[in-house]
Amino acid sequence: MDKGEIAEQIRAFLETEFPNPGVRLTDTTLLLEEWFVDSMAIVETVLFLEKRFGVRIDRRDINGERFRTVATLAELVVERRDG
Repeated sequence: MDKGEIAEQIRAFLETEFPNPGVRLTDTTLLLEEWFVDSMAIVETVLFLEKRFGVRIDRRDINGERFRTVATLAELVVERRDG
């Protein structure tokens, strides 16, 4: 599975679990500023990434840089899968 496919699955998860009708979710939508409603959404996203892609997300990865966009989350998954 490549980075684009991973991003597509992350986008689908976010749109289903945390719909935001006023915003079109793209790979570059600012998640913390334009998408997430609360910190529980971040926790649920971490659990989704770990379960769906079989990766471990460390505490240090839960930050504004990694959770900036769908693209940065997909990159995190790729790094963890390759590492």
